[in-house]
Amino acid sequence: MALRKPKVLKYGGATVADPKRLALVARDVITEGSGDQPIVVVVSAMGNMTDELIALARQVHPSGNMARWQRVATAGEDIAAMLLTEAITEQGGRVIDLNTHQINAVAFDDGRLQQIKAVSLIQEHLGQGNIVVVPGYKGVTPNGSTTPLGRGASELLAIALGIPLHLNAEEVMLEKDVDGLSPADPDLVPDTIIFSELDYDQALKVSDDTVVMDRALKLARRWHVPVRVKRSPSIGPSTGGTLMRDASTPEELEPLERNIVVLRAHRACSLVRVVGVRNEKGQAFRLFRALKNICLGNVIQDQGDETIMVWEI
Repeated sequence: MALRKPKVLKYGGATVADPKRLALVARDVITEGSGDQPIVVVVSAMGNMTDELIALARQVHPSGNMARWQRVATAGEDIAAMLLTEAITEQGGRVIDLNTHQINAVAFDDGRLQQIKAVSLIQEHLGQGNIVVVPGYKGVTPNGSTTPLGRGASELLAIALGIPLHLNAEEVMLEKDVDGLSPADPDLVPDTIIFSELDYDQALKVSDDTVVMDRALKLARRWHVPVRVKRSPSIGPSTGGTLMRDASTPEELEPLERNIVVLRAHRACSLVRVVGVRNEKGQAFRLFRALKNICLGNVIQDQGDETIMVWEI
């Protein structure tokens, strides 16, 4: 009997930050795999482990360079994958962890992901009823060395595993510490909506290279891989999140109105840039009613075809 299409689950660092959360993720993985659903898990380094490993490498070799320090940091994903495998085993799940060399995630020398060559090995373990856990963030260069794949690389690897050329996943689920994609930062606008479904272009606009990395979403769009962003049960109660996929008709998915505001807060900066507000009287007032507790000054408004407003905080 042919296997069902697998699901690829990717868990971010916050979702596996400590043993308690690892146990909750393990339970979630086993639940997702019930009913003979094949499951592949991509996991990021636990909590702040990447930063901690880079800091350790910097202490050992202060005159070293970031490229070597980042290679040290790639061990964090291996640790997370092995510990999650232990947590799944402890809860009675059938599981195996494969390292980056075993799945043969081939990358160019500059860190761009090229191909995952050992798909048959993953499929073999899935056929035996195993959950397969792999480390995110890194690949293997043609000369056999490990290389980091850059920001958002665990999401990129998860989606790459899911493309038709590889595992042809039913869905890629990005398990995070957010409910899904929303038009505003929930810390600033607590009652902001969560989109239930978006097409890829809409998702690129809403995410704006923050919640989901653009390059990961563009890979999903190119290969038509359904991707869902949702809150991991290890963080808190989870809803359905936001599903990103092709729209068979324009009316099928929630429309993004022309005047929708995509607001992202960058706490280390003194400017907030908001794009896509119609250049009409009262638009700025309606927007900033939601931000009335923030002290604003020096409003600058672009009078071009697309309004761009920048506020100094």
